[in-house]
Amino acid sequence: MIKSFEIENFRLFDHLKINRLSRVNLVAGKNNTGKSAFLEAALLHYARMSEHILFELLEIRQEDSGAFLAAAFDDNLHPFRHIFKKHSLPEPGQPGIKLSAGSSDYVSVKVGTYIRNMEGHPGELKEVPTNDSGDHFDEMIIRYLIVSERNTEKLDAGRKISLSYQPRRSGKNGFAYGIVPPCGPSDSSVAAMWDKTSLGNESDKVIEALRLLEPESLRLSFIERDGSRARVPFVKLDCFDEPVPLKSLGDGMTRILHIILSLVSCKGGVLLIDEFENGLHWSVQPKVWKMIFELAKKLDVQVFATTHSRDCVAGFHEVWEENESDGAFLRLMREENRKPVEEYSLEQLRKSIEIDVEVR
Repeated sequence: MIKSFEIENFRLFDHLKINRLSRVNLVAGKNNTGKSAFLEAALLHYARMSEHILFELLEIRQEDSGAFLAAAFDDNLHPFRHIFKKHSLPEPGQPGIKLSAGSSDYVSVKVGTYIRNMEGHPGELKEVPTNDSGDHFDEMIIRYLIVSERNTEKLDAGRKISLSYQPRRSGKNGFAYGIVPPCGPSDSSVAAMWDKTSLGNESDKVIEALRLLEPESLRLSFIERDGSRARVPFVKLDCFDEPVPLKSLGDGMTRILHIILSLVSCKGGVLLIDEFENGLHWSVQPKVWKMIFELAKKLDVQVFATTHSRDCVAGFHEVWEENESDGAFLRLMREENRKPVEEYSLEQLRKSIEIDVEVR
């Protein structure tokens, strides 16, 4: 679990430093202040800039659309450019991204230029120094993202992610993480998570969460839709003769399923919840927060969530008061002559809510 965090040259952030993070963290702020970018930076730090996760984040933002073909001709148009300031790849030798949770725990990303050795060891890559003014054949030059990391467990000189070819999207990734975007994860992702948890005790927590909105005894299953291989959630309630689609019970039921199922599926990892309040009535949000605090601690998951809602902040604060050491709240800003983040103590947030100071 990271307890502080510093971001440099990532998306809209020149520099952002957070001094205190905890088990469950809520990030507020106006539109385009970097809330979603903060979530992504935390995940990429946890995942040591995994190429697989990086492309998943680009896909969620639709930043991979139409860019692969362009990248085959001009790697300046590669989708990776979007994670850098001004959506532009830095030149070799220029400062890149740095995500750090302390001086001995960081991930940095820059661009390096390599030339393919055509003699001796064909295919071998040799880095071209940034001050090299020699002539090279353009078709032999390849640019890479260079990911370097240092933490208490290992020191890695760097690994390369090609900017010249389409990346491989397949392959196993052992890192436990969950992403709940504003519109929710895909049906296939939700069904896969349920398959992994349905035989364990964690599935009981999912049912318990759904009962926050529907107290009737219920059972949950995933069923293929007619004419489609997609599996969607159905519930069987005692008050109905037949199973009904979960969505027919309202957006709140679906949102709770996405949040709690994602949480129990990433034991020992990290969970991102973008726009927590979507579909949830204010009266149920403290109950959901209570379950999140309890499960996050039990399953060793660090949670980062964003919100635009005062009701969401109030519900979070209500549960934070009962779990003071396990929560943190911060507000991101983009205003002249003001620091980009304000970190609240429990008491500061309480006073702000009481006197109706803007905290969203």
